[in-house]
Amino acid sequence: MNPPSQPLRDEHLALLPELSSVRDAADVIGTATAGEHTRRALRLLERLLYPHMAAEDEVLYPAIDRIMGCEATATMRRDHDEIRRRTAQLQATVSTEFDQDSELRSAWYGLDAIIHLHMAKEEELYYPILDRHLDGPATAELVAAMHRAARQHYSDER
Repeated sequence: MNPPSQPLRDEHLALLPELSSVRDAADVIGTATAGEHTRRALRLLERLLYPHMAAEDEVLYPAIDRIMGCEATATMRRDHDEIRRRTAQLQATVSTEFDQDSELRSAWYGLDAIIHLHMAKEEELYYPILDRHLDGPATAELVAAMHRAARQHYSDER
């Protein structure tokens, strides 16, 4: 039997193949396709990851904080801030020539590491809390609210 948080875990599983574009962008630095990979990765971050993060900030984390009775997810929000900051730095490189391929490669790999660590923390630390405190229907309601928030964020960004 799947835990109540399974829909959230499934969303991460669906995101991970798309987010491989971040590592791909790092892997091809210094090649003729680097610009194309960079633009693709940035589009996917804006189109998929940013709405997902907004939904977590607006729906998931407040729910976990209520269950825990404290601001337990503050560090997760800080991860989101760092992901946005690093993405903005990488966006700035699209229109400029980067002197050091190794710096750009490092920036992409760093972003990839933060994203994967962030998702692992959610799955290992926070989803078990939801599993202990929410049943399937309550989790389904939470996921639906997250989807609405993500759609709203994506339409606001366009």
